[in-house]
Amino acid sequence: MQPRRTDSKKWTTLPKDYLENVQSTLKTQYAKHLKMTDVIVEGQVFEREILVRIGFLPNGRLKQHNFEIAMDVPEAKDQVLTKLSGAIDFLGSILNEFFEKDGFENSEYEETLPVLWKPLSDKKDVFHFQYSTINSKLESMADEWLSQQNDDLVQELGVDDMDAYSFAEQYDAETLEKIIELKKMEKSEAIDHSDTSPTNKDHLH
Repeated sequence: MQPRRTDSKKWTTLPKDYLENVQSTLKTQYAKHLKMTDVIVEGQVFEREILVRIGFLPNGRLKQHNFEIAMDVPEAKDQVLTKLSGAIDFLGSILNEFFEKDGFENSEYEETLPVLWKPLSDKKDVFHFQYSTINSKLESMADEWLSQQNDDLVQELGVDDMDAYSFAEQYDAETLEKIIELKKMEKSEAIDHSDTSPTNKDHLH
């Protein structure tokens, strides 16, 4: 996920049991709309904001429908869960409309959803919402892959100024897996070659 705030850098995940509870609730609440569909719930806690992604990935597809919400961390730490629950409830109204409009197949409705952070308010709070179609698996794979590359390799592939989000969007899962495996093989072969290469002294005799 891409944070809303430019100063959001280091983060930790929301508690696993909390994410699983939200996922279970969504599966029950929208059961008739989610046949053969994976439900993905992710959360990141930054110093000054919290992000939550609720994603739906129909089986056999790469396109994941993500509803992402950002909220500022309240000054009173004991209010974090209360505000977080409010953010999830707020997303619920958007999800209701999405499913009413048959959002998985309704590209015209999909185009009305904001793809950049948009402030929206309820009676108590202001949240920021955006819609994306990044595949979480691809994003995670690209993030891991880029973190393992040295500067030369990243420069070679032309992704020196790219983040994992934009890099992942260029490839489907199968292609990205092949890229990763290919680069692993190349590194392994390079190490093997260096171990067996003759030394300068060998060249002189």
